[in-house]
Amino acid sequence: MSFISEIKEQLESGLTLKFISNIFTEINATKIKKIRASFEKNRRFYDEITYAYQSIKVIANKSGFTVRKGEIVDLETAKKTKISTLLLAITSNSHFYGALNLNVAKKVKEDWLNLDADKMVIGQTGIEYLNSFGLKGGFQEIRLQKDYPNRQEVSQLVEKTKSYDRVLVYFPSFVTLLTQKVGVLDITQTPASKGGIKALEEEKIVYIFEPELEKILVFFEKQIRSLLFVRSILESELSRTAARLLSMNNAQQRAEDLVKTKKRQLTQASRSVSNARLLETFSGISMWNNQ
Repeated sequence: MSFISEIKEQLESGLTLKFISNIFTEINATKIKKIRASFEKNRRFYDEITYAYQSIKVIANKSGFTVRKGEIVDLETAKKTKISTLLLAITSNSHFYGALNLNVAKKVKEDWLNLDADKMVIGQTGIEYLNSFGLKGGFQEIRLQKDYPNRQEVSQLVEKTKSYDRVLVYFPSFVTLLTQKVGVLDITQTPASKGGIKALEEEKIVYIFEPELEKILVFFEKQIRSLLFVRSILESELSRTAARLLSMNNAQQRAEDLVKTKKRQLTQASRSVSNARLLETFSGISMWNNQ
């Protein structure tokens, strides 16, 4: 009987796990629909505003000037100075996202070894992984209250990037509900960006600027950096939610399998007890008849 009681307790635990995982699956499914709708709605805006910024940079370069650290400088002077680069990794505080944070940390480590740049890591898990890789002390650590930063934290983070000419952001990138990858986004849209400004240099772009091109360039330098950073954060949250949804769905399936197994074991154990009682009864009757 103690064996049957143990199976019943395990069955109750399985039913509880199934109930909880089902609730979290529904919550994450609702959340991912909301985030994805917001991301898809703004995707075209991000692409168009990025193209506009690249175009402005091309025109500014042709006019003989560019922007460095938020200030307008002569293009020839800028070419003689080294471009300051920041590698910024976005991870979460929680480990509950499969291999997402680990993949970001691995990609960042790989590029850090090949690029002369300052490093910054957002999120407790990324900090832990990179420390375990032997990079402790080689980067600035940023810990947020939650995985998704508020407006004030976003402003502070963008402010930290202001002194860099090039900022590469590493983040979990959403592909499908089942597939996530590591995204790398240059939020400063420097000429070194793959497929960036160089692809526009041969185009004939004719614009009339009001106010002056210099003021527009400085304005875009700050605003585009902020917009693209928010985009990477939004996509990171989308990717993490998808990973969490998949984890909850897998947990729900495992719970269902556990419930089925324990129900089958309980049925078998109950039959064994019933058979044992029948044998005892027949054995008792047989002994009584023999007496």
